[in-house]
Amino acid sequence: MNTEINFLEKEPNKNSAFIALGTIFVLLLLLAVSALLFQKNNYDNQLSSLANERFQVESVLIEQQNTHGTERQLERLQEELLLLESEMLPAMELYHDIVGLLSRSEQLMTYDMGAENQIIMDAAFPSLNEVAVYMSLLTEQDYIQDIQLTSTVKMEDFYEATLTLTMAGGLVVEGFAAND
Repeated sequence: MNTEINFLEKEPNKNSAFIALGTIFVLLLLLAVSALLFQKNNYDNQLSSLANERFQVESVLIEQQNTHGTERQLERLQEELLLLESEMLPAMELYHDIVGLLSRSEQLMTYDMGAENQIIMDAAFPSLNEVAVYMSLLTEQDYIQDIQLTSTVKMEDFYEATLTLTMAGGLVVEGFAAND
C-alpha cells in the first residue's frame, strides 16, 4: 500500500474574489436592466396617455373650429355680401331709367352692361338732332359720368346710334337706393 503524503501547503482559493465580484456585477447588471425596463414601461404608459389626451384635445378643437369657424365664415360671407350689395348696380332700375329717357321704348335695339360701370347701347333715332337731345337728357343724370357717341349709321329712314355710357357706381347705387 502506498500512502501519499502531501507536504504542500494548501493555497487559499484564488478565484473566490473573482467569483464574488462577478456575482456582484451580475446582480448590479440585473438591477440596472430591471430599472431600465421599469422606466421604459412607465414612459410608454405616459406616452400612450399623452397620445390619448392629444387625440381628445384635437377632436374638441376640431369641433370648436367647425362650430365657430362656420360662424366666422358665415359672418365673413354676410359682410362680403353687404359690401357687394352696396357696390352692385341696380340693373333693372338703371335699364328702366335709361329706356325711359327715350321718346319710345321701341327705339332701343341693344343694351349691354359691358365692363365695370359701363353700358353699351344701340338705339334708333329719327334724326341726328334726336340723338343729341337724348345725349343731353343722359348728361343731366347725376350717375352718368361720361357719354361717348361711338358710332352713328344712317339706315333707311332712321339713324342707328351706338352710345357708351360710363357711370359713377356709388352714385348709381345711392340714387336708386334713395328712390326705393
